[in-house]
Amino acid sequence: MLCARMPHVEWREALYYDISSDFSILCNRMQSFALFVSHILHSLYTLLR
Repeated sequence: MLCARMPHVEWREALYYDISSDFSILCNRMQSFALFVSHILHSLYTLLR
């Protein structure tokens, strides 16, 4: 495994970097998902009203 060969601190930093980059992508996805859900709810609300 690559993780076992790397020093512990470097492995931790790489892990933190991966998490932070994934977190920004996740945030963007969550924002678009929230917009999508609110759009659907708004459409349902206008249809039912």
